[in-house]
Amino acid sequence: MANVRRITVPLALDAEASMEAPGFGALPMRAIIGVGIAAIPAMALVLAGGSWGLIRWIIPALLLVVTLVVTLPMTDGIWIGTQALYRLAARWLPSGSRGGRLHVSGARWVGDLLEQVGSRALTTARLPVVGAALQLPTLQSVEDGLFRADPGGWRAVLRVRGPDAAIGSAEHAAWGSRLMSWIQATECPVQLVAVVDHQDADAIAQAFDSRLAGVRQSPLLQGERRLVEELAETSFGVVTYLVIDPSLADGAGRPYGSWILDAASRPSTQVEVVREKANVALRTARGFGIEVTVPAAAEVNALLARTHLGAESVVATERAVVVRGERTTFNLPHVVTRLPRSVGPGDLVDALLQSHSRALVNVTICPVAMRAARKRLDRMIRAREYAANQKAIDSSGDTLMAQEGQQLLELFAQGVRPMTMAISCAITGNAVAEAEAGAERFVAHAGAKGFQIVQARQPGLWPFAACAPGGAPLRRSLILTVEPVVERLLPALGTSFEDPAHALVGLNAFTGAPVFWSAWGDHGDATNHNLLMLGTSGGGKSVALKSLLYRHAIAGANFVVLDPDSEYRQLVAAVGGEYHELGESALNPFAVSLTLSADESAATILPVLAVLAGDTAFDLTGHPIRRMASEDKSWLHDQLRGFFDQLGRGSVAEPTLGDFVEYLKVRVERQARSEAEAVRARTMQERLNFYCKGQLATIFNRRSTFRLGARPVGIGFRQLANSYAADLTPALAVVLTAIYGIMQRAEQRLLVVVDEASYLTGNPDAGQVLETIARRGRKAGVGVWMASQKLEDFLTPLGKTLAAVSATKFILGCQESTLPAVRDAFGLTEEEGLALSPVAKGRGVLLADGGERAVVQVCVSDELLSLVSTSPALGRAA
Repeated sequence: MANVRRITVPLALDAEASMEAPGFGALPMRAIIGVGIAAIPAMALVLAGGSWGLIRWIIPALLLVVTLVVTLPMTDGIWIGTQALYRLAARWLPSGSRGGRLHVSGARWVGDLLEQVGSRALTTARLPVVGAALQLPTLQSVEDGLFRADPGGWRAVLRVRGPDAAIGSAEHAAWGSRLMSWIQATECPVQLVAVVDHQDADAIAQAFDSRLAGVRQSPLLQGERRLVEELAETSFGVVTYLVIDPSLADGAGRPYGSWILDAASRPSTQVEVVREKANVALRTARGFGIEVTVPAAAEVNALLARTHLGAESVVATERAVVVRGERTTFNLPHVVTRLPRSVGPGDLVDALLQSHSRALVNVTICPVAMRAARKRLDRMIRAREYAANQKAIDSSGDTLMAQEGQQLLELFAQGVRPMTMAISCAITGNAVAEAEAGAERFVAHAGAKGFQIVQARQPGLWPFAACAPGGAPLRRSLILTVEPVVERLLPALGTSFEDPAHALVGLNAFTGAPVFWSAWGDHGDATNHNLLMLGTSGGGKSVALKSLLYRHAIAGANFVVLDPDSEYRQLVAAVGGEYHELGESALNPFAVSLTLSADESAATILPVLAVLAGDTAFDLTGHPIRRMASEDKSWLHDQLRGFFDQLGRGSVAEPTLGDFVEYLKVRVERQARSEAEAVRARTMQERLNFYCKGQLATIFNRRSTFRLGARPVGIGFRQLANSYAADLTPALAVVLTAIYGIMQRAEQRLLVVVDEASYLTGNPDAGQVLETIARRGRKAGVGVWMASQKLEDFLTPLGKTLAAVSATKFILGCQESTLPAVRDAFGLTEEEGLALSPVAKGRGVLLADGGERAVVQVCVSDELLSLVSTSPALGRAA
């Protein structure tokens, strides 16, 4: 996969108050202050006279060392002194909530079970300032795309569709840049909240059962149901929300609540203000190439229910935060305290997906006033330059950081905006052991990318609140950085083809999420049900096409499959259909005259006769291509119309090709107005009469022995191919004409499947019937599915037209030599092209006119695989 270049993170200054100490680097302000205080008695001892001797030097040195030992050590991302203070203050800090009211909870762990010991409501009436600081935001009301939590007032929530691109790719990076530009257009602090989770296996199973209501159960169906449940339980998807919170932070980019005592000073945003911000974001999203929707109140509630804001009850302990609602989940809050030296697009979400960890991720983005950022950088640069001038130690690191600081100032001058970001992740599980294992994997994968991550255990609910929409992050996670860095860490990934009410296709190769698609789904034009499938030999095209056909059939779709290799017999039988081998059975194209007018019948049958009676123009890869001159077509149309007019005045029996040949012989040749017309009539008679004799007559000159439309039908052509060389085009045209005749009266959704479409795409007369069905079938709810192994089949004029009228394209593998042409023909990105070559069985690119696209690995249950493949060793991933 072609990844973009990683960028260097300039400085990545965290928000902890620090100062440069020559020879020591950056020391936290607590250490500087502690050393300053300890220096007073130390200097007094050093300057004291008398008989102190060496003691006046040893005691001051010990005093300074003890001060550093006390002030420097940290645990869980905070100073150990702060943690000790939190433990002492635990009786006053909120460690749980119930019914939206904060509590101080007593709980203990017995193995992996949490046992509630006692709980009391948090009372702060006697502490007006401190009490306000202790109050975490509580949920007040929820509307479509809005919620109010106090303190802070109203926030807007928008659902953002992530990029349909591989993590680390140029397309992913470009999408992140557009999203960052769009976020900056809101001109206020925001939070990107991503839910990384399995799809709900119960909901998937219910959707499966709903699609198949009334279908008789069988081992085959049970295997398919089991497959979709297993994929839901083992794969991951990312759903991303943007929370617009104008009162989240001050002008210096410091969120209210990052210090406990400043939570009380947070202003409250009125609903009119946040609505206007949300409306501006909605209006401008399309201009930035970002797809955004307003979630319903129920969806907002479901998001908030994962946090202390909307859960029925929450209990925070040192080990985990237990959230109870419809189900109980265990959450381990983590914060990023330092960024890597370099970052690539999607590094954060990639670490989550690689670790297979369920999580609620909150990335807080707060614009920083340029003046505040410059002031801070100037102070840092001066301190680093001073340290670099001290010769006691190697100063290369200080010099480098001073240079980076200068470069950062230059970036500011060029318009690159500084901002404060905070990344909080609540790793979740249905059991505490599951959450702990997921957290261990996440920390390991993120650490390998250079992130410094710690589990936040104190104080009380505040670490978990950092992961909540609208919740202020803790100070330990605040990082001052710049826009290009933030845009590479946005936790978003595409969720194309995610509706489980549709048929399963497989797994998204980029995200691992299940991919669902239906010919009657909401992918672009809801009236276009056509599918074009292209795949080289060995790419898994047959398995993909058959599995999709089966999954549509069991959901109620009818189908007619044109099967040149006669390999659909078992599949047709599995859905209760009937299979006919052409030659043993017959399908009469002239039967359309029983339901259509004379002129419509003539127009419908003309393309078939143009193939049968046309001149062989050239040979296309072993297939003779016949064409009929325009004047001959016009003449033949008139004769057909006269033939059907005659039938209309007399017999109502189903006519055949032989009846029409006899009509030409008796009526037309005798009435020819010129010798040229007589020659034309004789030529037509001779060519058409060829199909009325011998074995060909069993196909082209018989009344229909079966009907289309009542139930699934497979029509095999292998026997015909064995006896009639490689030219199946006339027979295919005959069958398509019969399909067109029943199309307008189809009583249920109908799919017309043309396997090996190359027999038709190079022949304009034969392909005209297929094009007509593809175009007009939209109004009748008919979908045409065309499959081929050759790209050139869809580069002919007719092939391009057929591709254009197909709302969905599925390309499964191609040879390296044809990859550039495939990319150009279907507008594939570089990463999608690389997914096609080298060929991997069952891996392809699914494209819909509505803009959805995904690289898919086709998945088939073991039970279905026995029907759709001759290679059972393929397993579930075809």
